[in-house]
Amino acid sequence: PAFKDVSAPERQQLFIKKLQLCAWPMDFADQSDVREKEIKRQSLLEIMDYINNTKNVFNEQTFPEIIQMIAQNLFRGLAPASQPAHAQYDPEEDEPVLEPAWPHLQYVY
Repeated sequence: PAFKDVSAPERQQLFIKKLQLCAWPMDFADQSDVREKEIKRQSLLEIMDYINNTKNVFNEQTFPEIIQMIAQNLFRGLAPASQPAHAQYDPEEDEPVLEPAWPHLQYVY
């Protein structure tokens, strides 16, 4: 449910549940699970909105969950290089390579 659909005392618990949902890493190179990826993206947007519009979001109950969600999304292996190691990158000629998970990671950052 959306934060507006629950009573004020239940919002912190919903916030924690959304953080836990978003802590699950997803393989964005795999084109399946489109619905789950969209749910995660929407949940990340709701989390950002809740943090921006709510006082005292960062407290003893939520802080460990926030850190866990950030860690699970940001601390990961790098994707294999698309060019050989000896090739030089020319920004005027080469196309930038975007991380497949960037639509979700930008909200985590």
